[in-house]
Amino acid sequence: MLRELNIENVAVIQKAAVQFFSGLNILTGETGAGKSILIDSINAILGNRTTREIVRNGADKAVIWAMFDGIDGLLAKRIGEEGYDCDGGELVLYREISADGKSQCRINGKPATAATVRDICNDLINIHGQHDNQSLLNPQKHITIIDSFCEIDDRLCAYRETYSKLASTKRAIDKLTFDEAEKERRIDLLSYQIDEIRRAELIEGEDKELSDKRNLIKNSEKILEALESSHELLFGGEEGQGALDMVLPQPTVWNLSATAQRIFQTGRFACAIHIICSAISPKS
Repeated sequence: MLRELNIENVAVIQKAAVQFFSGLNILTGETGAGKSILIDSINAILGNRTTREIVRNGADKAVIWAMFDGIDGLLAKRIGEEGYDCDGGELVLYREISADGKSQCRINGKPATAATVRDICNDLINIHGQHDNQSLLNPQKHITIIDSFCEIDDRLCAYRETYSKLASTKRAIDKLTFDEAEKERRIDLLSYQIDEIRRAELIEGEDKELSDKRNLIKNSEKILEALESSHELLFGGEEGQGALDMVLPQPTVWNLSATAQRIFQTGRFACAIHIICSAISPKS
């Protein structure tokens, strides 16, 4: 149950601390005394949505702190599953809402999201309004209400543990079945790939040869442009004579030019480079 509630800078309340005891606790006061502010503070500490309007005018932030004791086994286990300690059956919740609307929550001193707090603390307090009962209108709470009425906490814990083991065993079986199917699929894939490699009749060093051919094809346009430019410089073109016209007899130049043209047409660029280099060698 809720044992203590402390609030600071919430709405019109600068600071207040309220202690609760077993049995009936009544808060009285005239209109505007702040009774509803305490209810709003409890809603906020349970992770429910709130706004920066809850922060007192002129304050940087609103702070709400609450301590619960007598936490039952089921809730303590739920809190532990979320990674929070609940030693001694006590639970301390803390929430801070800044004036810019940002919010921070803590569960027993550890940071938490508002959604986590709301999920864990859904059963801590049930707030009854004048015309509604929040938990009775929530279908997800109906089974919990029935279980609580039947007073079967011990059997419920045993059932949940057994069900958890069953689910774990089923996942293990499914994993083994999946692994067997995955192994068969892997064998089929590898067998197909091995067969393709065999049919390709690969030879040592073939990858380098293919890589060289690929580079030649990738750069064929640049090589062709360079060769055509070299041909024009050596044998001449529309704009005038080439370099060989000036150093070799005309018939030799014609023969070299005709040979180079045939090489260009067949695309044998490497041989063309060899012919051009031979044409301008010193023995010419």
